[in-house]
Amino acid sequence: MKAKQGLAPDSERQSNRSTAADAGAQAAASANAPSVAKGAALNLVGAALFGLSGFVFAFILSNQLGPGGAGRFWIGLAVFNITSRISELGTASGLVHGVARARADGRAHQLSTVLSVAIRPVLLASVIGVAAVVGLAFTAFAVDGQPDQVLLAFAPFVIAAAIYTPIVQGLRGFGSMTSNVVIDRVVRGLLLPASALITLELTGSIAMAALAWGTSTLLLAVVAARVFKRSITAYLNNPNRVRVDRRSTDERDPEIDRSEVRDEFWTFTKPRIGGQILDVMVLWIDVLLVGVLASPTAAGIYGAVSRFAIVGMFVAEALMKVVGPRTAELVARENYSGISNLRHDSALAHTIIVWPVYLVVIAFAPLLASLFGPEFAEGASALRILAMGLMVSSLFGPVGSILLMSGDSKATLRVGALGFATNLILNLILIPMIGIEGAAVAWAATFIVRAIANSAACRTAGIDVDISSVASVAVALTLFTVLTSVGSKALFGTDVAGMLAAGSAGAIAIVAFMFVMRPLAKPRT
Repeated sequence: MKAKQGLAPDSERQSNRSTAADAGAQAAASANAPSVAKGAALNLVGAALFGLSGFVFAFILSNQLGPGGAGRFWIGLAVFNITSRISELGTASGLVHGVARARADGRAHQLSTVLSVAIRPVLLASVIGVAAVVGLAFTAFAVDGQPDQVLLAFAPFVIAAAIYTPIVQGLRGFGSMTSNVVIDRVVRGLLLPASALITLELTGSIAMAALAWGTSTLLLAVVAARVFKRSITAYLNNPNRVRVDRRSTDERDPEIDRSEVRDEFWTFTKPRIGGQILDVMVLWIDVLLVGVLASPTAAGIYGAVSRFAIVGMFVAEALMKVVGPRTAELVARENYSGISNLRHDSALAHTIIVWPVYLVVIAFAPLLASLFGPEFAEGASALRILAMGLMVSSLFGPVGSILLMSGDSKATLRVGALGFATNLILNLILIPMIGIEGAAVAWAATFIVRAIANSAACRTAGIDVDISSVASVAVALTLFTVLTSVGSKALFGTDVAGMLAAGSAGAIAIVAFMFVMRPLAKPRT
């Protein structure tokens, strides 16, 4: 197909884009610095609400169904999440990058094309995912020749879940965290558990609870898509948006436009598909393996107590959502010292927030585990192991996100493969030997190995990953929290009163260290 007359040559279009991108980067550097802190705070609030709702859901689910019934739900949810995340084909990070790139290059007219290019393959992959879940329900997870009803209830909604995450994460590409946090952390965090629990209360059916969870996911996907479309319209009508020579936009052939967007999008996204698959497998395969190698009851206990441990993961995710775009900007300007400082500050904030929390969790693990019911008390040791592993990994900061946004997709894939291999091998060896404690060891080891490997790859890329100053703050936090926890137990006992006293002291430590110690803990130069 011939190009239209007057179309600027490739070199001119690239020059226009580079100029626009440079202008956008310079504007972002001066105007968006306060928004980084604002975005981090907003994401932390959203992470806290999401984590709290997840705990409440696990608490009610476990108390109503017991470990066996809860285990059936967790196993079904694990299959659902693994299948839907694989079906996303890595498009979540691709959409963030594609939207942000189109805005920075002055190609706002291509935003709808970016969305279309991302979602169409996901729809096809998710249809295959539905068939896979149905197949598993009739084969691997069938009981006494009958298909697993929980999996059958989840299956149709793999499509909705697969398109939801890329769209809601893609909203970050418009330069604001608000829509993403409100929809994904607040609304989703409340709607999914509430709908499942209400349905469970009314029907007493685990399969119906799974159906409610899936229906809510479909509703969220529709809302996210509408917000995305409105965000495109709002940006097109923004008089301050980045613009380039109209010859390189309005007069472009639509077919050339779409082909260019598709090539650019999948060039960025394809290397990340494998990494995303490995990441989601690490997050959920332990629940599946505990259910298969131990029992659904063990999976119920493990799934419940791990709700406490993943609070720190939500904090890490909140920080990564802010650090990722900022890292991409610094990479574009080859400001590697800025990336190193950003990693240090993020690691320090993460450590200050999660260490007091996890130390209190370790001190009162038997009490916390028994909140789900007396049968769940045996999960205390697994909870302690998970907490310690995530504490160690927090010292390194969001090195995985930084490595990903620096463009070294091969290194990201290698680290993901190493983490998955570590997780799978340790699970297969340890679960038959020591049960859920073995799964906890595998999970903790995986996060530590990945943190170390990502740090090594970052150093190779010229990004400093010195954890000494962060570790010194962690030691101080440990001394303070251990002393206050011991004192709380001595004064108030090992029940809820003692835990609340220790938790209050931990909250004071977080505030004090964030505003007093954090400015003093400078990275080594």
